[in-house]
Amino acid sequence: MGLERPIAGQLLITAFATRGPLSAYDEFVEIYNPTRKNLTVDGVAVEYQTASCGGWQSRLLIPPGTVLAPGQFFLAANLRGYVAPASGLIPDGELSTSGFADSAQLRLKNSTGIALDAVAFGSGHTCFAEGQPVAAQQNVGGSIARGPVSYSPGSPAIDTGNNFADFLQMGTRSPRSRSSVSEPSGD
Repeated sequence: MGLERPIAGQLLITAFATRGPLSAYDEFVEIYNPTRKNLTVDGVAVEYQTASCGGWQSRLLIPPGTVLAPGQFFLAANLRGYVAPASGLIPDGELSTSGFADSAQLRLKNSTGIALDAVAFGSGHTCFAEGQPVAAQQNVGGSIARGPVSYSPGSPAIDTGNNFADFLQMGTRSPRSRSSVSEPSGD
């Protein structure tokens, strides 16, 4: 299989936490390759925007040479509060962040500046166009995850373009990384 750069819909935010059991900075973002292609994801940025629609802030630039195989995950975490294994698996990348608010937006942007995926959460949004936001994280020890949580060809990651329909509140957190079992689900 050759390498391809992701386009919109080929790289998804599948789970995130705005706080955790260890601290308010016990945060993570899980990224997923739902395709049946090897994607070169170097240069993809994880960006953050407040609910008041300020400028997008880069929180992670995936390093050169990073490839996600079909169904593979990439875990980015705020090492200021995220401590493996109590917080979850060892992350693949570090979020440079002063913390996530409970109402904000996250997006993935490729190296050419194209938005690949986005999720809004919480309330008070005036600038988001991907359906309704998902509710703010409700459980300190939980996370917000894209349904159906485990992926396969018969049960692919849901991306209807409406965050409220696509994401679920999870009572526990189980972030996945490149070391996790791959879960191919797409075309």
